[in-house]
Amino acid sequence: MKLSLIIFVLFLVFIEHCVAQTHQIEAGAAIGIGNIANKEYSLGKAEIHLSYLTNLKGSIIGMDFSKGGDVLIRGVVGQEYRDGVEYVNPYSNSFSSILLFYRYILFADKSWFLQPGVGYSSLHRFIHTDDTRKIRQPNLGAALTIGYLSQNHFTVSLRYQYYGRTGSYEGFRGTQSVVQERKHISLIMLRISGIVNLYDFFNKK
Repeated sequence: MKLSLIIFVLFLVFIEHCVAQTHQIEAGAAIGIGNIANKEYSLGKAEIHLSYLTNLKGSIIGMDFSKGGDVLIRGVVGQEYRDGVEYVNPYSNSFSSILLFYRYILFADKSWFLQPGVGYSSLHRFIHTDDTRKIRQPNLGAALTIGYLSQNHFTVSLRYQYYGRTGSYEGFRGTQSVVQERKHISLIMLRISGIVNLYDFFNKK
């Protein structure tokens, strides 16, 4: 099932409950930025993200949508050639995810929080060969976020997320053999998100 269809279905489920006063949106537009965890990678990563939160009997739970890929920071990463075979860089895969999360408030002033989450993730890229195709690998993903909440206006957070493994591929460009190996992908992202209270949004005079 395509990620866009999953997002649409889950959005319909959540929007039914968006008139409650305790519902909020956190959204960041192209301001999640980070890199591959434990790897030296000359292209950084950037994302857009959207989160829905609700207070359920004193517990803050929610759903997070994110999508992103490479952003040029320190040059271009080329392919690697071994024994006449071209190996495309698996860390150049784009990524998307849908996570369910629980937000644990750390202190009485409610400014700092810890947020674990699990859900669906996807790693994907185009590989340009004689039969150019988009390689997509669905995975089970997980994330851990620590963040700061500023008076219900915005959040700043640092997030570690495991996206699973990239898909494997073997093909040809003319007589050149092209391969993508399966690699585990984890990202560390700095996120900044604005906050919208859905009750205020839907009940404006």
